[in-house]
Amino acid sequence: MTAVAPRETVAREMARELDDRQSQRLSAGRSLPSNPSITTVFALLDRWRHLPAYQLERRADVFFALYLREVVSAHVGVELHTVMIPELPLRRGMLYGDGEPSPNKTAKADYLLATASCDTFYLLELKTAQTSRRTKQDQYLELAKKAGLRAIVDGVIAVAAASSSKYLQKYLHLLSDLSALGLVEVPAQLYDEVFPSVRARATRGLAQVRNLVGTPEPPLRILYVQPEAESAANTIGFAEYAAIVNGHDDDVSRAFARALRQWIEPAGQVRPTSL
Repeated sequence: MTAVAPRETVAREMARELDDRQSQRLSAGRSLPSNPSITTVFALLDRWRHLPAYQLERRADVFFALYLREVVSAHVGVELHTVMIPELPLRRGMLYGDGEPSPNKTAKADYLLATASCDTFYLLELKTAQTSRRTKQDQYLELAKKAGLRAIVDGVIAVAAASSSKYLQKYLHLLSDLSALGLVEVPAQLYDEVFPSVRARATRGLAQVRNLVGTPEPPLRILYVQPEAESAANTIGFAEYAAIVNGHDDDVSRAFARALRQWIEPAGQVRPTSL
C-alpha cells in the first residue's frame, strides 16, 4: 500500500514548485508575479548581479549575516559571541599615522566578530565577486591587525568624539556593542546626555569612555568570505557557506543555499538569454 504524504508536506512541495515556476518566469525576463516570495528575491539578485553597476554585496549581506556566526564558528572550530558588529570603522590616523590629511576619516571592516569568551577577535570581509578583492583593502586590514585591538578601539572613540552631534547617537550604539564584547566601558550618564536628544556637553562625555583592551591583547585575525576558497585557512568559500546554510529546513535557507552555489560562477560571463 502506498503511503500518503501528510497534508502539510504536500502543501510545502506545491509552494516550492510555485516558487520555482515564478523564478523561471522572472529569469526569462517576464513581469513580477502577483504573489512574490523569497525565491523571487533571490531570482532578482541572481539576475541583477550581472549588470555593470549592481552591487550584490550590499543587497545580500543581510542574508549572509543570518548564518555568519554559525559558518565562522564551524570554520574556526570555536563558538562565537552573539554580538556581531558590521561596518566597523577603522580610523585612518590609526592605520596611516596622524600625519594623514584626514586622520579622523575611516576605512571599514565588514564585520568584527569574537569568540564566545572574547579571547580572540576577527575582522571579516565579505566579497560576492572574486575580483572585488582589492590589494589596498587587504593592506589596511593587515595594518589594523598590526596596530592591534586596543588601537582600533581608541580609534573608534576618537572618531566618535570628532564627529558632529547628529552622528553621536549612532556612535553610542556602536560603543554599546563594543561594551557587550568587553572592549569599552561607557559611563551611564553619557547615555542620558545623548538620548533621546543630544545635549551640548555630550561630546565631552566621550572622554570618560574607557578602553578595556588589556595586555597582552587578544589575538586579532582576518577572515574572508568569497565565492572561491583559497588555500589559505582564512578564506571561506561559498560552497562551504552553502553547505551549512542548507542544513536549515526552511524556505529562506534553501533559497539562499541555492543562490550561493550559483554565485560561485563569476557574474556577467553568461549570455542574457541563458538566465
